[in-house]
Amino acid sequence: MIDVLAPLALLALAAGVVFFVLAARRQRAARRALFRDLADATDRHYLEGDDGTAERLAEGFQGFGVFHSPSLGATVPEAVVVGQVAEGTICHFLHGTRELDGQAREWTVCLVEAPEPLCGGAAVRIRPREVATVREIGGAAQVSFADDREFDEGFAVTSSDSSATRACLDTEMRGLLASGNRPGARPAPLAVGVQIRDRRLAVYFARRDDEARNVNDLRALEDLARRLSATLLKSGA
Repeated sequence: MIDVLAPLALLALAAGVVFFVLAARRQRAARRALFRDLADATDRHYLEGDDGTAERLAEGFQGFGVFHSPSLGATVPEAVVVGQVAEGTICHFLHGTRELDGQAREWTVCLVEAPEPLCGGAAVRIRPREVATVREIGGAAQVSFADDREFDEGFAVTSSDSSATRACLDTEMRGLLASGNRPGARPAPLAVGVQIRDRRLAVYFARRDDEARNVNDLRALEDLARRLSATLLKSGA
């Protein structure tokens, strides 16, 4: 009996592995299809695998700006959608990384590269406190807003230049950030994080398990990224 059961168990295990792999591939194909649909709807360029554009635009950002790890080796952004909007170059992409705790992470990102520096050229990271951890940008300082306790309680902000960040995150900017994460709004209930580096501003789903459910979720990320970039450009911050 044991001689019979052992091969059957191995076959069952192999079938389970194959099923898991095929399911994962179908899921990734469905995710990429959303980005292709966005590219078709906006008449933008679509790439299954990055040609260096997304990597250049995301260089230096925390998390999704990492393109190599000891366990994964070189990692390449995929489902890249690139075009031009009033605020500059816009780029959507998916990117898989492995975090410090060893778990895999997939990022859904919309990034705008503006024609001039945003937020005084400071490196800024803004996250809902529900997803913020003790690990912050190296050398960055926590930024608080004494005149806006509700924002302070809702968001963790770190920056390489606290004064410049307080100046650029004025009442209008804080209102836009809050609207992007308010329950019932889009892309909420997907938590949204924001990072700014020099001329580049990125908006992304901040929780590890969040992903775009439809093209409207990708459009909501783009709308927030463009509104934030336009506000900073208008203020000259």
